[in-house]
Amino acid sequence: MADVRSQARSAEAARRSVDIETQGVDVAERSRLFAQEMVDNDLATNKDVLDAQDELRRSQIALVTSKIGYYLATVR
Repeated sequence: MADVRSQARSAEAARRSVDIETQGVDVAERSRLFAQEMVDNDLATNKDVLDAQDELRRSQIALVTSKIGYYLATVR
């Protein structure tokens, strides 16, 4: 019985991780759009956009990783 509770807690923690990473992707996407707007208005450089794109990709990878963790936590 304790093992089932432990698995349920792990699955819930993994689900929360997915929620957090989803928010991270949203924030990174807004940052990327903001950086592009700044470049369009000559207030930033293309490097700023590239940096924001890199951060978005890292956030997306973290989201996929957390989704895999959630899947694994639910199928065990």
